[in-house]
Amino acid sequence: MPSELASHDTSRQTQFVRQRRNLLVVSFLLLAFLSTGAELSHLNVFGNQIDLRRPLLVSWPLWIAWAYLLWRYYQHLHDLGNLGIRDAFVGRVYHLVGLEARRQVHRKFHPGPPYTDAVKCTFTRGSADVVHYRPDGWYVRVGDQVEFVEGSRSGRQPLEEVVPIPIRAIRLSDTIAAT
Repeated sequence: MPSELASHDTSRQTQFVRQRRNLLVVSFLLLAFLSTGAELSHLNVFGNQIDLRRPLLVSWPLWIAWAYLLWRYYQHLHDLGNLGIRDAFVGRVYHLVGLEARRQVHRKFHPGPPYTDAVKCTFTRGSADVVHYRPDGWYVRVGDQVEFVEGSRSGRQPLEEVVPIPIRAIRLSDTIAAT
């Protein structure tokens, strides 16, 4: 049974590659004929020459072939299932949402009295998990450790907080940029 599934997946993959190749070939032919402006004025069928009164544009049959091959390519692409593109995008967005949540938590953290605003805080990275998603943003649980020092006083405490992150806080350019 597993070998049948593996051969079925291989068959799907080879069909997809074939459809992609055919679509690319017709696309390049279409580009070449459109850039040269080629026309058919004579047809030669089994040694018989046919003169066309109105020249046939080569691009029409190529456009029809391209549309058909595009449809076949889409069908085979759909049959492949999860390609990992959406998973990679969602993973990147969640990473950026976690970074923004950490920034917000670290920015507003203060250990309280007897420490002043001059306290030096060092954060140790922990977890940043999306606990809830809504259309207007995410709720992220940040779990870090913080060490703070001011003069001779020092302390350490866990930092756990759920932070709302609005969608507008995440820039699209950050999701596209490489890490």
